[in-house]
Amino acid sequence: MTPGSAGAGQSPPGAFLGSTSMRTPISSSSGIRRREKTATLRLICSEIARVYTPKQAQIFAVDYRGSLLGEMPEGYVGRHLRNAAEATEQLNALAQFLTSRIPGSDVTAKQLRERSWWTGPEAWVIVDDYDLVDNSQGNRSNRSCP
Repeated sequence: MTPGSAGAGQSPPGAFLGSTSMRTPISSSSGIRRREKTATLRLICSEIARVYTPKQAQIFAVDYRGSLLGEMPEGYVGRHLRNAAEATEQLNALAQFLTSRIPGSDVTAKQLRERSWWTGPEAWVIVDDYDLVDNSQGNRSNRSCP
């Protein structure tokens, strides 16, 4: 999962947001100051909480600087990942779990529209300071999408 706005082999610095319903990021913001990107992610998290209940949506935040610590809506945080090892382990586990939601050939068009072939919350993956995540250790977040 790498933002389409970057050139080949490049990753933009900044914020990154993805959802279980998409194979590509919903949003990637770069070129604005760090505080503004983090504020944008806070706003997105609050909108998730406004639209969904905690049973309908869980947020998985990759936040190495801890800028979102205590800032995300209570009850919505699936995981708050603060380092590369933890992010790698948890995002790989999330990706493995989410593969069970990939529709099989027996899923009807109606089930696809209603997304009724699986149950559970939407998983929202947000990455603050993407440049810290996509570094010389390799892009750990790209494995989060089955």
